[in-house]
Amino acid sequence: MPAVSESQQRLMGMVHAYKNGKLKKAPKKIKEVAKHISDEDARDFAKTKHKGLPEKKAASLIEIEMFIRGYIDRMRGQ
Repeated sequence: MPAVSESQQRLMGMVHAYKNGKLKKAPKKIKEVAKHISDEDARDFAKTKHKGLPEKKAASLIEIEMFIRGYIDRMRGQ
């Protein structure tokens, strides 16, 4: 699966390096992502070329709505 943005490609490159022991002092975010993704998937994201990719993927209205609904549901559960 190719990365959809340059920042996602860089993140997955760091995750892939961490999983292979090439990144010793990884930030907490890298370690957390590494727990939830296979090395093969991280490698597939990491090998995406930057040409033509945006720096960040703009969130769609559907993604924003899903985030807000999830937040409201979590707040109601407290």
